[in-house]
Amino acid sequence: MKDKTVNGIIEEDKKEPLMLMSGPSSGNHQSTLRFDNLGPLVVNRDGTLARIENWETLTDIEKRNIERVLVRRNRQRLEALRSMETQEISQE
Repeated sequence: MKDKTVNGIIEEDKKEPLMLMSGPSSGNHQSTLRFDNLGPLVVNRDGTLARIENWETLTDIEKRNIERVLVRRNRQRLEALRSMETQEISQE
């Protein structure tokens, strides 16, 4: 493991899986937050995420077309990122 310093804080470079929160419960659905009006997530080439800024102003047909294209492109980008990660791990 390599240690790296970021803003004076030492961080360990670990290859351990992240602990995720448990899934949604079947409890009170009135407290559920919805982000549909923000639109779909865009996976950038570097793995960062973004949203389409003018999503609320688009027509339904534009939204459907964008979603169709984004699903395909996001899948390709995620596969490429996973492949790069696998190659990096195998080179270590």
